[in-house]
Amino acid sequence: MLRGYPALPSVTAGTTLRFHAASDAGTVSFQVHFYRYGAATVYTGSSGLLTAYGASEGPFNADWSWPAYDVPAPSAPGVYLGLLSSVLTTLVGFVDPMDPALAPSTFLFVVRSATPGAEACILYKLPLFTYQAYNDVGSPGGSLYTGTGFKVTLHRPGGGAGGHAWDDVYPDVYDGGSARQTFAHWDAPFIRWLEAEGYAVEYCTDLDLHQDTGAFLNAYRLLLSVGHDEYWSTELRSRVETFIGNGGNVAFFSGNTCWWRVHLVDNDTAFTCTKQPGPGFDQWFATRPENSLTGVSYRNAGGWWSGPRESLGYTVQYATHWLYDGTGLADGDVFGDADALIGYECDGAQLSPSTGPNGYEVVTAADGTPADFLVLGVAHLGAQWQDWLAGPASAATMGLYHNHGIVFTAATTDWARVLAAGDANVVQITRNVLDRLCSRSIRIRGPFTGLCIMVVGEGMKARFTADTSTLSDQNGLTFAWSVTAGQPGPLDQPTLDLVMPLSTAPVTITVRIQDGTDCSAFGTLTVVPRTADEMARVEIICRLRQFLASIAQHRKAVVGIGGKGGPWFVDPLWDPPPDELRDLLRDRDQLAYLERSALQLAKMLERLREGMGEEG
Repeated sequence: MLRGYPALPSVTAGTTLRFHAASDAGTVSFQVHFYRYGAATVYTGSSGLLTAYGASEGPFNADWSWPAYDVPAPSAPGVYLGLLSSVLTTLVGFVDPMDPALAPSTFLFVVRSATPGAEACILYKLPLFTYQAYNDVGSPGGSLYTGTGFKVTLHRPGGGAGGHAWDDVYPDVYDGGSARQTFAHWDAPFIRWLEAEGYAVEYCTDLDLHQDTGAFLNAYRLLLSVGHDEYWSTELRSRVETFIGNGGNVAFFSGNTCWWRVHLVDNDTAFTCTKQPGPGFDQWFATRPENSLTGVSYRNAGGWWSGPRESLGYTVQYATHWLYDGTGLADGDVFGDADALIGYECDGAQLSPSTGPNGYEVVTAADGTPADFLVLGVAHLGAQWQDWLAGPASAATMGLYHNHGIVFTAATTDWARVLAAGDANVVQITRNVLDRLCSRSIRIRGPFTGLCIMVVGEGMKARFTADTSTLSDQNGLTFAWSVTAGQPGPLDQPTLDLVMPLSTAPVTITVRIQDGTDCSAFGTLTVVPRTADEMARVEIICRLRQFLASIAQHRKAVVGIGGKGGPWFVDPLWDPPPDELRDLLRDRDQLAYLERSALQLAKMLERLREGMGEEG
C-alpha cells in the first residue's frame, strides 16, 4: 500500500505541490491522481511516473521525513484529494477517492487562489488543526487523545484524509459512511451543497490563517467555519477577530468551536496543546473565553458521543428576523428535531434565568458573550446528555452579534449533515446567512429618540443611521432600508426615520448599501419597543440624570436627598448596559425607588421656587 502527506496543507494555483510518500511493499513505481471536491468530485489529472521506496511509520509527534516529490499543482483553486496508486493498479476512468478501499492512499490539500477574493467573496476554512488533533496515525497511538504527550506533527499521513480518527470507535449513527473528524464527514457535504447552489467560494486551512501571509483574509467578506472546528491557535483567533473588527463577517456552522488552544512549533509543522489542568492549561475559556469570538461556548451546552441521542431542534425566537425569511416559521416553532440537528456536540450562551421582552430568552453577557448577542433559536438539553456541562441550564443557542462585522453561529456540529439531507428550514436559513453576510458589514446606530438612553417605546418615532465609516469608498453610496414592522420614512437615505408599531413585537431593520460597483455592504439591527409604562420609567431616569448633570459642576459629589438612609439619585454618568436596563425596567422595587426620588426632586424644586420668589 502507498501512503502520503503534503509538505504544506495548501499551495497557490500555478505553483508546485510537494508531497511525501512511501510504500509498505518496497520499491514500486506509482502515480498521483488529483480530484477536486465540489458540487461533484472531478478528476483533474495525474502526475508522471514516480518511484516510491519502503519506509516505516514514524512517531506521532515528529516529522516522518519520508521521500519528497514535486509535481505541478492543479490550476483551479479548490479542495483536492491526491490518490496514490502503483502502476500495477493504475486507475482507469473515474473513481471515488473517498472509497473506503482507496481512502488510506489519499491525502488532502487546498489550492488557494493566486488573486485572493477576486473571484469569490466567501472563504471556507478547513479545520486542519482539529483533523490532526484526532488523527491516530503514528506510534505509540497518534492523537492528542491516545498519544503519550501533547504534541502532534502535520508531517504524517492523515490530517483530514488518508488516516483515521481515534474516536471512529464511536460511529455516527446518523451518518456511518465516514468518521467524524475527517474531511468526508461534515466539510465535504457542506462544500458539495455550497458549490451546487452556485456560491463562489475559495478555500484555506487553519495554518493559512495562522500565518495569513499577505493578509489575504482581508480580501474576503465572509469566513465559514463548518462541522467540528475545535482547535485554534492564538494567531488564528486574533486574525479572525481583527477581520471581524474591520467589518468582515463570520458564520460558524459548527459546534464545540475554539475549545482548545494550540501552539505551532517546528517551523509550523507541528503543534502542542496542554490538556491537563494546571499551568499552561490550553482550554480557551480558562484565559480568554471563546464566546467573546463565537458568542457561544461548549461549556454552556454539551455533547452526546455514541448511540442515538435526544432528537432536538431549535425553538424559534424573533421569527420576523431576516434569518427566517422564506421558512414560514413562527415564534415557538421547532425545526430540525426530526433529524437530531442539535449535537453531537453543541455550544450555548449563558442565558438569563428570567426571560426578556415577549418571553424571549436573552443572554446574561456575564461570561464573555457580547451583550448584543441576539438569541434566535434555543434547544435545552436533557439530563441524559453524555456531557451535560451546564446542568439544567445547558442549551444550544443559535444567534448573532455585531462588532463592525456580523458573527452568526449555528452552534451545532451537525448543521452540515442536516443541510445535506435537505431539511427545508436549515437550507433556507443557510441561504439567508450566506446571501447577506457575503457583503461587507456596517453597523446601524440607534434608536435615537431624544432621550438619554437609547431605547424606544411602542408608537414612538426613532431615527436610525447607517455607519459607513468602515467602507473604503464614501462616494456615490446608495441606500436601501427595510423594516419588518412600523411606519418608515424614505428608505433610500443614509438615515431612517421609523414610527414604531403599537406593540412590543420585535422590529428588525436592515440596510443594503451599494457604491456603484460589485461591492456592497449590509447592516442589521433588531429592537424591541418598550411599553408605555417602561418608557415612563425611562423618562424618570433621564430627568434625574439631566438634573444631576446640571448640578454636578457645582459639587464634588452627589449626596443623598431625603435624609440619612434615604434614596439616592443615580450617578449622572451612569449609562446602563442593556441587561441592567432590562432588569431595572422589570423590577418593582426599583420602580418604587425611582418614584420616591422623583417626588423628592419635585418637592425640592418647589421649595427652590418658593425661596426665589417672583424675582426668581
